Amino acid sequence: MNFSEWQQIATSAQLDAVIDIAPIGSGDEKHSNWQLNTSKGRFFVRTTTKHLAPILASEADALNAIAHAQSTLMCAEVIGKGSTAKTAWLVQRWEELTRETDKQHAEQLGLALATLHRCVSPSKQYGWHQTNFIDDSIQHNHWLDDWTAFYRSQRLLPQIHIAQKQGLSTSLIHRLYQVLDRMPDFFYDYQPEASLIHGNLRQQHHYINPAGQIYVTQPASCYADREMDLAALSLTQPLGQLFYAHYEKHLPRQANHQRRLPLYQLYYTLIDFNRHGSRYIEKLTTLLAQLEVPN
Repeated sequence: MNFSEWQQIATSAQLDAVIDIAPIGSGDEKHSNWQLNTSKGRFFVRTTTKHLAPILASEADALNAIAHAQSTLMCAEVIGKGSTAKTAWLVQRWEELTRETDKQHAEQLGLALATLHRCVSPSKQYGWHQTNFIDDSIQHNHWLDDWTAFYRSQRLLPQIHIAQKQGLSTSLIHRLYQVLDRMPDFFYDYQPEASLIHGNLRQQHHYINPAGQIYVTQPASCYADREMDLAALSLTQPLGQLFYAHYEKHLPRQANHQRRLPLYQLYYTLIDFNRHGSRYIEKLTTLLAQLEVPN
């Protein structure tokens, strides 16, 4: 991106004149992160190619939903989003954030996530007001009254179809379909509340500021079983006693949550396989074994 394009972004977001731009981290294969300094201050910017603009629009929508929820979980304010001739962009207010996972972080993360999950769907249904994205994969969110049907049809089944196209072995695909057949077994005594969830809560998507507030990035929100956030989080970091003590102080986990954990981790691991390939086959196989799906 040249300076002229950055000035277009700043002008569209009403940030006045660009002073300088600096990359943040390495980004990923499709998105880049930046610190943008303007005459109105510092801002965080995510960019991608123009045809992927719906992904950033989806992200902005979820960020706004979390920001306006009655919770202590924070998001950097969305300043604007749009596209130039080549580039889609999302601008947020700059926050001083770190990714340290110390004692205070664990306590505050447990508390903040519980307060988010206490926000429930006004209609009591599972879903979202639009199709959105998790990473660069489409998430369908048709409103449904039944959680088992929602998780099967809107989450697992689309990712299994993609995995089949990506070349996942016939034997593993067969075992994944067995999971779909057995779905009622996991929910015969459990109908979760339709909680507002982050939807893609990996370790790299939460931070803490100097005041001890937890900030999240790159959500893929919907109203769903709150155990999905706990499953995603535990895939990328150990969740110790401090986290759970502060989470359960405000929102106790339901019975048999450990039995459902690999079922929910299966969704996120399928997404990882569909994005990154064979290095996630071992994890898929492990989860299927935990779910007692025969070879």
